[in-house]
Parts: sequence; C-alpha cells; structure tokens
Amino acid sequence: MNLSNVTAQQLRNAADLREQIEALQDQLNELLGSEAPAPVQAAVEAPQKPANGRRRKKRKKLSAEGRANIAAAQRARWAARRDEAPAIEAEKPKKKRNISEAGRRAMSLAGKRRWAKARAEKKTEAARKSQVSEAKLKALAKARAARSAKAKAARKAKDDVPF
Repeated sequence: MNLSNVTAQQLRNAADLREQIEALQDQLNELLGSEAPAPVQAAVEAPQKPANGRRRKKRKKLSAEGRANIAAAQRARWAARRDEAPAIEAEKPKKKRNISEAGRRAMSLAGKRRWAKARAEKKTEAARKSQVSEAKLKALAKARAARSAKAKAARKAKDDVPF
C-alpha cells in the first residue's frame, strides 16, 4: 500500500475501521468463547509485475482423460515400431582379403618409386629457382654499384659542410 498519496482524512478513516474490526473481533471471541487468531492485514497489495514487464503465463492443467489419451497414443506408436522393426540377423563378416607376398612387394616398390620421383622434382624445382641468369646478375651488380656511389656522394657532401 502506497502511503505517500494518502490524505490525513483517509488515514483517520482507516484507523476508525481498524478499531471497529478489532471491536467486532472481540465480540466474536466472547460469543464463541475462544480466542480466534488476530486478523491479517486487511489491505491486499496489487501483484507486482515482473522486471521485464511481462506477465507469467498460467500453466494449463491437463485432465486425467487427456493424459490417458496421450499415453495410449504413445503406446500405440511403440507397438507399431516394434512390429515394423525387422529382425536383425547376425551378418556374416566379410571375408578378409589377403594379398600375396609378391603383390605386397610390388606395391612397396611402386610407392618408393613415386616418392623418389616426387623428391627429385622438388630438388630440380629448387635448383631452377636458385639459378639466376647472367643478365639478371649483371643488372644486380649495376644496381649495387649505383647505391654504393649514391651513399658515397652523400657522405662526401656531409663532410664538405663548413660548420
């Protein structure tokens, strides 16, 4: 109950009502000759909304008849599945195939030849990449000489500065 918006007159009326309730409770106790429990606070607060602002859905109850129908349908599905399931016979394991000693040797040699060929191709490719043509070597030497001359000129210019 929010008391911040209650006026003084409303508070007086509430106090009077509480006194009347207590007086009536006392009268009832005298008539019945026993002590009845004290009344619980009369004001019932409104249910609070959840933090996200949504109300919780009430869970629907399923009747006994509905549960029985669902159970019967499930039992029928299980029975149908059991009847349809084919009888599983023990399958004979596939006969293991053996390879002769000569065949095994031939496969081993073929694999070795393949790998030897692959290694040889890799070596020739690396050698081909490492070989640089004469023209390219001359161009590289010329570029190196030009860089060296430029650096030498820069050092000389720095040394010629009078200060």
